[in-house]
Amino acid sequence: MASQAPSPGQMAKSRSIDEPIFLGVIWALLGVSFLSLLGRVVIKYRTFAKLSWDDLLVVLAFAFTLATAVTMQLTSLYMYQLEYVRVGLIYPPPSTFMSDTGKYFKGTVAMAVFFPCTLWSVKFAFLLFFWKLVNKIRSLRWHWYAAFAFTILSFAGAFAATDWKCIASPVEIIFAECATRDSGVRMKFFMWFICAIDVFSDMLIMSIPIVMLWQIRLPMRKRLSLVALFSLVCVTMAIAFVRASQITTYKGQPDNSRTTLWTFVEQCISVIIVCLGSIRVLFTQEQHKANRPSFPCPPQHQQFGRDSDASDRKKPTHPYAAIIRTVDTEMTFATRGKGSDVEAGWEKESMSVSSEGASRHCATCTCGNC
Repeated sequence: MASQAPSPGQMAKSRSIDEPIFLGVIWALLGVSFLSLLGRVVIKYRTFAKLSWDDLLVVLAFAFTLATAVTMQLTSLYMYQLEYVRVGLIYPPPSTFMSDTGKYFKGTVAMAVFFPCTLWSVKFAFLLFFWKLVNKIRSLRWHWYAAFAFTILSFAGAFAATDWKCIASPVEIIFAECATRDSGVRMKFFMWFICAIDVFSDMLIMSIPIVMLWQIRLPMRKRLSLVALFSLVCVTMAIAFVRASQITTYKGQPDNSRTTLWTFVEQCISVIIVCLGSIRVLFTQEQHKANRPSFPCPPQHQQFGRDSDASDRKKPTHPYAAIIRTVDTEMTFATRGKGSDVEAGWEKESMSVSSEGASRHCATCTCGNC
């Protein structure tokens, strides 16, 4: 008897998301991720005329996300066939069922590699960005070292906790040994373990800028707005919890379409969040430059205008100095005793920014002598 695809009435018996909806959501999320990445790259390049290492890591994260979407597209037919055979909507199985299922599991192996590579590329991008802000401050530097070390260990732990036996083995072994109660318990433990190290590493990384903000004097409104900006990553944490709960709440085998979709949602959201945070800060910097008033050049600067501007072109400021100056324009340190690491580090940065500002003065003057 030839196998038949399920009818619309039979679809109600399956827990799977309809295939057109499944693929539509995947490509829609990928499109939003691409637009977010494009916005980040364009604004960053227009602002600094170059990209930095954290930008390249975000591009790498999107590349892994794109590879995941392509893999899902190529294996979706086999995934739905496996689900329909499993719940009895297709019977008997087609003659190519075992080979088709083998292709699906090969795609699952690829997605199991792309998923942590995407998330941890975003984490390392955040770490590189924050390093530019705290590398001159000893106490925060040790904080960064701790977050970096845990992020590396958690990346290795995510691969170690993947149940490779039940996705990379031959199909016959997977069917025989991975449908037992013990394998289900093991899968749930690994899933929550990966969720825990994912969320904790995000919390550790985001604590770096939050601690930095609480060591400087800022209006409470501005401080809370920056904390909210850095806390956008909480959305990714929430998605991680939803994904783990969706996979582990089933009494039997979880539905492959739902678990796969939630995995992809977390990948896309992580890319979107890291791009939105950067775009917000860089947009603020662009707005600050556009609104900067022009002042007549004072006499003491007129004769040095051209030389100062030439020197400024030869020695460009570091991109992140502009971000610090823009986002934290009104920042002054609270009195914490002389010689503190934070005060010394930021005092040095402030002196550097002040000298850079003096050398740039003639670039915006209206006296006509520069």
